[in-house]
Amino acid sequence: MELINNLQNELESIKAVMEKYNKVKETRKRNMKKYIDKNRDKINEYNNKYITNKYQTDPEFRERQKKANKEYRERQKIKKHIIEMQNEPALQEFGELDIIIH
Repeated sequence: MELINNLQNELESIKAVMEKYNKVKETRKRNMKKYIDKNRDKINEYNNKYITNKYQTDPEFRERQKKANKEYRERQKIKKHIIEMQNEPALQEFGELDIIIH
């Protein structure tokens, strides 16, 4: 019986710690959002400089960016083609096609 009481007390203390942690986490998220809203221009400028510098100095990064852009354009072309296919009169009687592209 004593063991059960000890376990229940420990569980309650763990719950109390988790509640404090969650409050801190929520406060941190709110403060981060306020900071980002207040300093949006600085953050964007820093990110743009970083990407530009990285693109100019790191050939591997440049290749990954080019590859990602090429894959994105291909996916967009495929999505556009699928939408055109769905709008064709011959396929409208079957309803929408179940094709998902990520």
